[in-house]
Amino acid sequence: MRKKMKSIVLGLTIASTIAVASTALAATVTINSDGPNTGKTALEIFQQYFGSDPVDGPTDSSHINETTSTQIPGGNVFQFKVGTASDTAALDGSNTDRQRVELKAYKSSPSNVTAKNGETVTYKWQFRAMSPYPVSPAGNFHHIFQLKAQDGDDGAPILTFTVEDGYLAFRHSPIGTTMDQVETLAKTAFSNIDGQWVEATVTVKHSDNGSVNMTLKKLNGTTLMSYSGNKDMWRDGATINRPKWGIYRKFMTVCRKQKSNLPTSKLRNNVESAEGYSSLGFCLHSAATLLIESDTDLKIIQERLGHTKFSTTADLYSHVTKKMKKTVSERLDKFCPQTSPPLKAF
Repeated sequence: MRKKMKSIVLGLTIASTIAVASTALAATVTINSDGPNTGKTALEIFQQYFGSDPVDGPTDSSHINETTSTQIPGGNVFQFKVGTASDTAALDGSNTDRQRVELKAYKSSPSNVTAKNGETVTYKWQFRAMSPYPVSPAGNFHHIFQLKAQDGDDGAPILTFTVEDGYLAFRHSPIGTTMDQVETLAKTAFSNIDGQWVEATVTVKHSDNGSVNMTLKKLNGTTLMSYSGNKDMWRDGATINRPKWGIYRKFMTVCRKQKSNLPTSKLRNNVESAEGYSSLGFCLHSAATLLIESDTDLKIIQERLGHTKFSTTADLYSHVTKKMKKTVSERLDKFCPQTSPPLKAF
């Protein structure tokens, strides 16, 4: 599978060939780009193989298109692009804190690109993250591949390639209702793939007693990370499992005085424009402190910051600031007799 994105925006480019091979069907489905400004558009090609509604997010050519790369055999690639926070077309419906542009299989897709209980399927594609790719801070999800259930317990994805905190991580979750059981199966420093074409191969046995085999390699064959093991790969009530390729990320902009927008993103598996993350992290920390000082419940702050676990928020922000101590002391003084010695802040 190939995907490609441009710079100044978050970009991920996927090579022109995406292969989905099912042992049950004894066949391989290969999705090929026919190049820019010729033949079918990227959307029309996706519709040919995945059905009439193959994209989550905007489908216009400024977000999904075809281009070329001299580093890939054949040269043609699919390119997915997401802009800054002002790119409202890429917002995920009413969820204004996240953006997505993803190629997807879904319930109405042909059976040769989805998986049923008991089937073994291999997904293989090449991609590049356009350098410098904006790496999300810890707590803000940023997926460039997902394997999801449909129906039943289909909230959180089963498998992801996730860009976070300086790494590209390969993650698994046995349940979809919460993110409490997410496990990182393998990871590599994001600098190992930033701006470089790499090839991912993921083979999954889709069942409760399932298995996962993953390798991520440079095009010269150097292995960057791998995993092999048994995992629960089927959710209660699910009808199919389905792959998704593209960009799905959460961002936060809660500072008033310090403005910090996420860079645009492109998926050629190219990622660009990483500026703004340091100030954004500071902005979020300052905002959280202000919210705590205004007596905002920590659970609400956890949700706003996108922390998976409440303990993360509690560890970072449960300290009582000097301002809060002083305020508490002043409030207590009001209830003390005038003859009592004044209470002091600790």
